Amino acid sequence: MREILSRLRRRIESLNTFEEFTKERLESELSKARSEVDELQRRYESAGEARKALNEKLNDVLEERNETFLETRLRRLTLNTTCKDDENKKGEAKRSKERRRTRFMLSGAKSVLFEEEDESNEQPQGIVSGKEATLKDICDNQQGRPKQWILEKKLFIETESSLNARIKDLRIEKHALLEETKELQKQVELLSAKLSSSNDENCHIEQSAEIPNFEKLNLEDEFQGKQNENERLSTKLRSKVELVSLLGSIAYFLSILTLYPVEN
Repeated sequence: MREILSRLRRRIESLNTFEEFTKERLESELSKARSEVDELQRRYESAGEARKALNEKLNDVLEERNETFLETRLRRLTLNTTCKDDENKKGEAKRSKERRRTRFMLSGAKSVLFEEEDESNEQPQGIVSGKEATLKDICDNQQGRPKQWILEKKLFIETESSLNARIKDLRIEKHALLEETKELQKQVELLSAKLSSSNDENCHIEQSAEIPNFEKLNLEDEFQGKQNENERLSTKLRSKVELVSLLGSIAYFLSILTLYPVEN
């Protein structure tokens, strides 16, 4: 018996829940239907205003046409005849009114009139569609913008880290080049000293006037060897000087990088 009562209670509770759900769903559908009715009412009012403006334009056109062309009895009758608001003959009266409005009009004026009427009827719907499309585009742009910002920030961080690593490598290369430049300067000084001593020996040999022939030959051979050695040292010295100049340019460039480091 208790089990049966508990089942009945659960069923009653489920029925109450279903009724509440059904009630909420009906209320939601009712509010949606009311909003649709309000929208249709607004569109109907805007269409009525458009029709009113179109009728005013038509009256202006007819008045201008009356001023342009001569009046006739049939024409006065056509322009002064009004449609009776009879509910049973509403469609026929509307057709008669259209015939009277367009009887004495040119074909070009008729097409312009009906095109303006169609455009005025479609204008509210077009405005609503355009506004909805604009709002959708704005929402899409706003949703995609944070992702774009994240990607740009990530790219900026990667670029900054790569630049910092490159600056560190350049500083290491600068230190190595400075050490190599010092070593090359020492070698240049040593070669200059050797060249100076070789020149002194050449001068001493040239100043020796009175010596035996065989010593003279030996001295000439030694002098020729010294000249060859001198030329070799001169060539090596020029290459070292060019290398020192190149290293000086590199050191100047690295000093500029040191004075204007890239900010982290």
